[in-house]
Amino acid sequence: MTISAPLSVLPQCPVKALLARPGGALALLTGSSGGFPRRPGAMMALWPDGMRVGRLGAGCIDADIAAHLDREGPVTRLVYGQGGPVDLPLPCGGQVQIALLRRPDADWLSAVWDDRIRRRTGDWQVDLDSGRICRVDPGDS
Repeated sequence: MTISAPLSVLPQCPVKALLARPGGALALLTGSSGGFPRRPGAMMALWPDGMRVGRLGAGCIDADIAAHLDREGPVTRLVYGQGGPVDLPLPCGGQVQIALLRRPDADWLSAVWDDRIRRRTGDWQVDLDSGRICRVDPGDS
């Protein structure tokens, strides 16, 4: 997956929040179909104490995503809506896929934030099994 969606520069940016408060997780929208309002690359930061920064849904999936923080492994993949194993229909129809990345690498978060404040598009490849993240050279796409 390549992340190229711009991030908010507001204080409530999930990337900035995870840099300021390590130990959380990053929920990353990896795909959607139907009328889901967000695009791949959208993010939400969340912590085991219930704090969240950002939103992925209009509230319909965010609480359920947080309920998966205690799962094992670096990445949990979640599917909501049509064809998903989670019995949580989306009001907009369609389907949404989320990758929940536990304790994302601070160097990666810093690089994403640096791209944003310099108004550069960052292309990143996320291994959805291991959680490893690397920059993708635009010429390789």
